[in-house]
Amino acid sequence: MQNTHLKHALANTLITLALVSFSLSGLCAGTLEEAKAAADAGKFGEAATIYQALAQEGNAKAQYNLGLMYYYGDGVKQDYAKAIEYYRLAADQGISEAQYNLGVIYFTNKSIANDYPTSIQYYRLAAEQGHARSQLNLGIIYLKGEAIAQDLDAAKSWLTKAAEQGSGEAQYDLGNMYVHGEGVAEDKVHGYMWVLLSAEEKKGTQANLRKSRNLLKYLSINMSTEQIEAAKALATACNARQLKTC
Repeated sequence: MQNTHLKHALANTLITLALVSFSLSGLCAGTLEEAKAAADAGKFGEAATIYQALAQEGNAKAQYNLGLMYYYGDGVKQDYAKAIEYYRLAADQGISEAQYNLGVIYFTNKSIANDYPTSIQYYRLAAEQGHARSQLNLGIIYLKGEAIAQDLDAAKSWLTKAAEQGSGEAQYDLGNMYVHGEGVAEDKVHGYMWVLLSAEEKKGTQANLRKSRNLLKYLSINMSTEQIEAAKALATACNARQLKTC
């Protein structure tokens, strides 16, 4: 079951289904707005035609959106190879969403052969731009050590970056590392703090919420009242600092 656990952990990392709305400026603004308006109205063929013209001119945002359309078959015939082609063009111009999508495709998608080094390369490009889901995925990859050599320092670093952006999954994984002393000094108080923050994350997945609540129940039995109160105080202070330097 090579990489099964990691693939399952990343299964919740879905490529966004909606065409993203970018801030528009310059001479192409109207054309991009027309394309988005057409897509919003369900006129995907019209939107694809506009994005195609812009993509050929090197517009990175149009290339990304065209990649989405080819991936899902919206307004064009579904074509994974074409999707990857346009994602790459956008990724090469620094569009973090395109880099992230390529990371997902090369790691988990069954339509192409898995290519873990390429996946990690794209995740890293997006993560270095502050893309939280890419930071989370890199953290998981280094934590599990199944597609790359385990590196707990790198795992902690990337999970912390994602946790500070409000990723409930990253908060849980980081808390779990502290609880069990995995790659860090065992510290159940800080572990409880991160898991508590994860359980409060309203945008987290149901699976992550269940894991967080179950771990909190376990910790409530294995920690003193004073430790739990200290952890709750840390969580309150962390929230007050908008999750920074927790």
